[in-house]
Amino acid sequence: MTQQHNPRSNQIPRTANGVPPHFRMSSEGIVPTDIKAQLDFEAVPQEEKYPSRKDEMLHRIELVQGIGLLHEASGVAHKLEEVALIYAGNGRGKSTLSSILRSASLGDQSIIDERQTIDGSLTPKVKLQFDSGHRVTFSDGKWSEIRSELQIFDTAFIENNVHSGGQVSTEHRKNLLDFAIGDRAVASKKKEERAVTVQKKASADIKQIKEQIAPYAGGVAPAVFKSLKAVENSDAKLVALEKRRSDAMRSQAILAQPLPVKLTLPNFEIDELFDVLNRTLDDVHTQAEEMVSHHITSLKRDNASSWLSEGQQFDDGINCPYCGQSTIDVPLIHMYQTHFNKAYKNLNSAVTRVVDLVNQSTSEQILSKIFQQRAHTNEQIAIWKPSVNISELSDDRDDLATSSLSNLRTLLQGLVVDKSISIAEQHGTTEEYEEAQRLIGQMLGIFADQNDLIETYCAQINSFKEDLQSENVQQLESEITHIKLGETRLSEPVVTLFAKLEDAESRLKKSEKEKREAREELKDTMSTTLSQYRDDLNRHLRNLGAAFEIDEIKTNFLGQTPRSDYGLTLRGQPVQLAGGNPSFDTALSEGDKRTLAFAFFIASTLADPNISERVVVIDDPVSSLDRSRREYTSQVLVEIAQNCSQLVLLAHDANFLRNTRHTFEKGASEKSISTLQIARTVNNYSGFEKVDLDRECETPYFTNYRIVDNFVSGNSIDARNAGVAIRPLLEGYLHRRFPGKVPSGLMLGQVISVIDAATSPNPLVHVQNLVSELRELNAFAGRFHHDTNPGYATDSIDPTSVATYGRRVLDLIHGA
Repeated sequence: MTQQHNPRSNQIPRTANGVPPHFRMSSEGIVPTDIKAQLDFEAVPQEEKYPSRKDEMLHRIELVQGIGLLHEASGVAHKLEEVALIYAGNGRGKSTLSSILRSASLGDQSIIDERQTIDGSLTPKVKLQFDSGHRVTFSDGKWSEIRSELQIFDTAFIENNVHSGGQVSTEHRKNLLDFAIGDRAVASKKKEERAVTVQKKASADIKQIKEQIAPYAGGVAPAVFKSLKAVENSDAKLVALEKRRSDAMRSQAILAQPLPVKLTLPNFEIDELFDVLNRTLDDVHTQAEEMVSHHITSLKRDNASSWLSEGQQFDDGINCPYCGQSTIDVPLIHMYQTHFNKAYKNLNSAVTRVVDLVNQSTSEQILSKIFQQRAHTNEQIAIWKPSVNISELSDDRDDLATSSLSNLRTLLQGLVVDKSISIAEQHGTTEEYEEAQRLIGQMLGIFADQNDLIETYCAQINSFKEDLQSENVQQLESEITHIKLGETRLSEPVVTLFAKLEDAESRLKKSEKEKREAREELKDTMSTTLSQYRDDLNRHLRNLGAAFEIDEIKTNFLGQTPRSDYGLTLRGQPVQLAGGNPSFDTALSEGDKRTLAFAFFIASTLADPNISERVVVIDDPVSSLDRSRREYTSQVLVEIAQNCSQLVLLAHDANFLRNTRHTFEKGASEKSISTLQIARTVNNYSGFEKVDLDRECETPYFTNYRIVDNFVSGNSIDARNAGVAIRPLLEGYLHRRFPGKVPSGLMLGQVISVIDAATSPNPLVHVQNLVSELRELNAFAGRFHHDTNPGYATDSIDPTSVATYGRRVLDLIHGA
């Protein structure tokens, strides 16, 4: 027996992998497999659909297999704390790891499929351990569950939400809006999605029910069949016949009465519109269009474009037809010729025509005219009602017609606006064409039904008029047929079907209204959220030292889904997101572009009302950033970590990771910190290992000091390594004690000679008392270097001598 959700039970039945029956896992999360499941699911509170994972962390990356350089990488031994710092050199697999976590956050197996190890022998597999030992795995091409609390900043975030190839597209602005709004508009989005789902279901039900009614109707249109009433007995029929005979006596006056006139329905030239939307131009120069458009705008005259276009006929390509000056090599004149070429004119004319076509064909006056016609037709019907069993046309579906036309107007105007802006590009998808056809059919179907009624009424009236002149058997048979159809109309199966039809039409009408209301709610939510979002963005940009800022951020519904519009200003001048001059591609450096993307991410993340439940993964936030931006980045990462469940920071710069760790420590953060590295393993693959960030970041001088000090103090037994470190340690000491005074490129023996020969005021005279000691130390240290001892690698080592001379070197350094 199938489990059903009971809203009062406060629990959703689920299968072993956490997915309710009649649902499936997708890149969008848990989604229903049928409309009933969809409607049931919508009734469940959000917190019951997706159980909270508050404070749940990623504790271990137990295994990554067959993905990129992580061919067989085990991280079982490495626990990830509340702040996990992961170091990896360039090309070691850092971005591969962030992509794996992105795949887990979306349930998108294609992200992993694209990164399968090229020369590997193992199939892709992942094992992640979360709180309480809970494992999430990827095997056989799918994830065991989706971890939507993972929020990733990486190259994919930038390319999907901000820009790619130096361009900011419509899809970027749509995705960015979805990310910025996050869960704050879930209710409105769900309401719109639910309305669309109900709308599609109701339309499909109406079509199916009408098909079921058709066999009962005997060829009569559903709207006509619905209006039929049964004749109860023959006596009533005789009364009607007597009435008709009485009417025949005054037939001349009745016959002169006008017949009801059918409604004139508009013709939506949708194929012509989409034909123009789909046209492109190969010979229109984008720069010409932008340059001329800018010049036309600067003229501030409504007819400037027409004036310039007409003026082309007087241009001989040599002299200005207005002032006679030479126009040779004038770029703007060449741009006019490109901008106003025949192909462009033809397409521009076509676009102008379809703009007018959309405005005219979707005007509210369309319905007003139809309503006026119907009122007039109802007056004509009223004249015939005393003689013929007919009734006035109803207005009960006018709201549906109004909503359909309104949604059609929004769809088509959005498309022609986009086409007008980028005239040379193709617009209008198959889905948008089908949606336009659906809305047109939905609206015209309402009045087509009424025209069917009018046609039937006219037939009845004509029959009545004929009867007034002469009765005939054929007409009587027709009346008998109608009586039978009336009885069928009132039969239980047909009554049930019409009840279902009325319910489906009611659902359709309600869904169209709810769709419109949801969009208004969503627009209000987005407007409020984006206002604060803009302020946060600019604050982060200022703190990151950016020379640009967001001057406006808003939303629009030009198309099927909402998207964001934002403007950039650089040094007080607007920057075009696509094309134009200055453009986003050329005005912003790569560091600026990454800074903008990072600011978008941190503003959205910190404003997320559910940030305490997020595991925030950030891949290389400081790539291409200068020092000041790195310092603020560390600060803001601390702020994110203090608010989220866990911060996982990946970077190829060990110094940045160490400095970020110091920022945490200086801020007295109570967050536990772990470090890990992705390092080279066998066959140049990569694996997980421990890392000492302090050692990774130390200078060669500090390394040599540590080696000698550890051996002298007994913390190391590597005498040869300590002996090798003595000479560079002495060299480093002298260079640091006398910056710029010790010539570079000299061997230690040569440096000692320079010291010995120094005279005042050369500060090297202050170390001349150590020349003898330095020479003895250098003589011993030379045994460990090939330039003074070719057989140094095979000579035996006396650990006691190394310790003695090492102590003398340390005493010299400390004594100084």
